[in-house]
Amino acid sequence: MSSSSSAARAPARTRVLHLLAEGRAAVPGDLLQLQAAEFDVEVVDLSRPGLSYEALIDRIFASDRVVCW
Repeated sequence: MSSSSSAARAPARTRVLHLLAEGRAAVPGDLLQLQAAEFDVEVVDLSRPGLSYEALIDRIFASDRVVCW
């Protein structure tokens, strides 16, 4: 691998997953905006009906950080 191809590759952004037990009101929106400037942020509302637990487990393991509210 040449040094020019590795230098052109941007470092991967940290993936942060927020799990909301009581809906979106649990997390201040400005916190998510601040984090989104630096990280890849995903929010999952656990109170939403029809949530796939298999998909949730996949999201948890694909994340670098998981925050439960």
